[in-house]
Amino acid sequence: MKEKWNRKDDKKKQEKPDYYPHRGNRGGGKRKHQQRRIAASNDFAQWKLLKSFSKRQIFTSVLFVIISIGWKFRPFDSNSKIIIHEGEKKIDKFLSWLVENGSNISKHVTLAEFQDYGGYGLLAVQESGSCNVFEKEMCGDGTEQVPALRHLDDLFTIPRNLIISAQTVLEHFPSIRDDIIQIVTKKLPQSFMVQQDAVIAIYLMEQCGLGAKSKFKPYLDVLPQDIVPRLDTFAEDDLLFLNDKYLATLSKKSRQRLWNLYHDEQFQTILRGNVMRLPGDRNSNMPCFDFKSFHRFMTIVSSRAMVLNGRKYLTPLADMVNYQPRSEERIKSGARQIFKLYHGMNLDGSITVRADRDVNIGEQIFEDYGDLDNSLYLEAHGFVPDVNPFHCAAIEGKHYLFHSTRGQVDEKVLVRVMNELGLLPSSLNGGIDDDAVHDYIPDFCIKKDGSVDNDDDALKILTIAALSTAPELLERCVAAETKDVMELECLHYINKAERRMQLVQRMARYKYCDQQDSIENDENLLQSLQSSRWKGMVSTQKMLALNFRIAEKKTLALLGNATFENCYKLTEPNEDLTGTWNLEQEAVPGLQEVSHYNDTLEQKVERFNAYINSLYLPKIKIKASYINEVMRLGVIATQDIQEGDVYLALPSKFVLDPDSFTVKETDSLAKELLQSLKANTHDGGFDALLFCLFYETFVRKENSEWYPYIQMLPTLIELKYKSPLFLQDDLYDYLAASDVRLRLVELKRSARIRFRAFSNDLNVTRLVGIENMTFEKYLWAFVIVHSRSIWWNGMRHLVPLLDLVNCAEVVGSTRSIIAPHVTQKDGDNVITRATSTYKQGDQIFENYSQPNYIYFIFHGFILDNNHKDCVLIERVGHLESPQVHTSDTTKTPSFCLHDKKSLDRFSNYLRIKYDLPGDKPGHEDVRALVMNELQRRLHLHKSISRYPFEGHAPPVMQVARAFLEDEFSNLIKLNLFLKTNFTD
Repeated sequence: MKEKWNRKDDKKKQEKPDYYPHRGNRGGGKRKHQQRRIAASNDFAQWKLLKSFSKRQIFTSVLFVIISIGWKFRPFDSNSKIIIHEGEKKIDKFLSWLVENGSNISKHVTLAEFQDYGGYGLLAVQESGSCNVFEKEMCGDGTEQVPALRHLDDLFTIPRNLIISAQTVLEHFPSIRDDIIQIVTKKLPQSFMVQQDAVIAIYLMEQCGLGAKSKFKPYLDVLPQDIVPRLDTFAEDDLLFLNDKYLATLSKKSRQRLWNLYHDEQFQTILRGNVMRLPGDRNSNMPCFDFKSFHRFMTIVSSRAMVLNGRKYLTPLADMVNYQPRSEERIKSGARQIFKLYHGMNLDGSITVRADRDVNIGEQIFEDYGDLDNSLYLEAHGFVPDVNPFHCAAIEGKHYLFHSTRGQVDEKVLVRVMNELGLLPSSLNGGIDDDAVHDYIPDFCIKKDGSVDNDDDALKILTIAALSTAPELLERCVAAETKDVMELECLHYINKAERRMQLVQRMARYKYCDQQDSIENDENLLQSLQSSRWKGMVSTQKMLALNFRIAEKKTLALLGNATFENCYKLTEPNEDLTGTWNLEQEAVPGLQEVSHYNDTLEQKVERFNAYINSLYLPKIKIKASYINEVMRLGVIATQDIQEGDVYLALPSKFVLDPDSFTVKETDSLAKELLQSLKANTHDGGFDALLFCLFYETFVRKENSEWYPYIQMLPTLIELKYKSPLFLQDDLYDYLAASDVRLRLVELKRSARIRFRAFSNDLNVTRLVGIENMTFEKYLWAFVIVHSRSIWWNGMRHLVPLLDLVNCAEVVGSTRSIIAPHVTQKDGDNVITRATSTYKQGDQIFENYSQPNYIYFIFHGFILDNNHKDCVLIERVGHLESPQVHTSDTTKTPSFCLHDKKSLDRFSNYLRIKYDLPGDKPGHEDVRALVMNELQRRLHLHKSISRYPFEGHAPPVMQVARAFLEDEFSNLIKLNLFLKTNFTD
């Protein structure tokens, strides 16, 4: 069986250990053994539970209850510190130890015990001592919500000498360094992460054996004294409650690997010969070195260490912040929890942790651990969140995928398509066993919104399986003669998202209805086991297993719109898949509250022209004007303009760019950031200009000196109508016959990468505010800068009024198409000269001088009879994925084919690529290759042209259709030219 492993982000430390395979990737090869179905009903579960308890366990539990009567617990209050006897002393010693060893802890942060969280947590407190008139906001009277900590405030900084990592441990044991590395890599080859856990666990065993003489004694005292109930601590009957065969197998394998490591002779030699050579009573320290202790320390490290740049760091105090999702706003906006924004390693090796939200006085300080599934929390960290909006439910593909296609097609046909497209294990190259066709299908982990958790291959498999309800589309898929046509027909058909969603919903229904118990029964069982009747007799693992099982069922029920009672009355989803497109009615987020937000375009234009007039420009012969719904705004001549006249001279200080962008003299952070951004001149200083626009738009808003200009820019709703970059990714499939799709996918990917860097920058986030840190806002600015930049001296600028000039194929005085307009610096002014003659009241046009694919991608329009038009070539032959750009050794250079010269360049490339003889572009072999490539593209265009869109897509898709028709026409012309003119 082929196992597939993912690297994912780690719990609260955002980088998931790669030794925990994500549940969405549970392998894909043939499974040789069918495991029996495991599902516990209420009666069976309680019977099994009672049977598992011995008389000694029952006696111990009763004794525990009797002893507990004498304990005095304060009632739980989530906003108060919970003190339980020795716990307070341990906390005081631990905090004192931290400070004495160089830690810097905020005066508003302390450690407390929280019963409901099973141990310690951080508490926000007001500053010790009396409040004064200058700090009233930090006092609070208990009746109002008073923030003790603000978002991105430093909580604490822990010095390097208190942080334990594999590197510091190996430095501590120089004589056995190589032996430790050898044994952990041999016995734990699956992951570098789990190897680090083992190395750190060895050190903790040593420190445990040192007892009171250990440097880390105060820290060890506040660590869990019992094993953390992560997945590999589950007993057989605990796994029965879990009802998840994959996780059960993972649990047993993980425990067995640790057992094998601990009992290996070389590992025991390391312990006996080095780690256990301790002063004092050797026998009293022996419990620190048994397997139970080793396993406990392994669970402590895996559940508490943070990961920075692939390295694990066990950081005292940082490991005690409990989990709570940050906010619904983050979830709705799609913004990810940014680990490095809140956890940073400093130059001296210390680690600083920051608040990821505002925290009021008396409240517990929480962290959002990230967009992670419950299985990771269970596998590595020993808890199941009460609330996790990012949980995904596992659905066994081999059981439910084809069952959900309702038997309308031969399953073997779909599997063969999947195999031919390279989506199934490589072992299938030898052929498919028709008797075990289901065994080739991987499992899926699906969120409540129907999305598949970061698994491109799984998404493609679902896309192909969804063809089962569309016989005509499936027939075209199966009939494809070449691999690129097969990709087009099987993976890029229109409405695939809707069909895939219906398939996923059916799979969720079937999986939910196959359960032997309802959610209500499971919840009743959990409540019963939590009651005093079973208190102390039920393992924590069983409780976790039930919580996990309930979360799975809730996700399935929500996704499949099912209840246990109506499982046999389910109706199929609406099969009308003609295509729909809904536009969310919103403008640029963050501008809704400004005073002129709801003004009409005509009112905004009037305000803008008044602003321009107030600047007393050295030269101005134009003004802004509303044109029509298609063009939106433009520029008209206020007097006659001759060709070559300067029609706009704008002082540089009124241009929006990093040089004119100003910050307060006292704002050292903004000044430092701006200088750093300006130093990066890549792509004409794109990043610096985007930051300036972003800051002026979303932070300064109507207080910005450029507000009259900014309020004229296209709103988010307008860009959703007109910009291809705002299309849902599935709609790019309509462009699959053209390499423009690759450009768009790559540009969208580039925007996401840049946004990740933008949002990971602590200084940027502090300046613009976390509430503005969403990809949608960033993409708005990304599109504006790309589409409206005006260049001079190799740099980008946003020029009010000038960027309203629309594009056209302008004819000059000689009746020929003129060159593109040029804007240049003239002293302190920026000037633009007319490239044609205009009468007063005429709209001013300029020739952007670009091919239609550039106009379409960046501006959302194309020009008829564009003399610069061409056919974009980004890849040759097979319909490659966008990742073609990731390797300089394999990618095809870009070509813009439109005449003999461009065909010569393309031919030379093919001749070199395929090592063909001769040195002339028109050589017969090269000519055949060029002809084949053009014919292949024509065939793809004919295949994709059948998809209707009228009334079912944003207006930009109508432009997309016009673009495809234009490219198809250009391909025909090139093909004809090649046949008649392109010879030796």
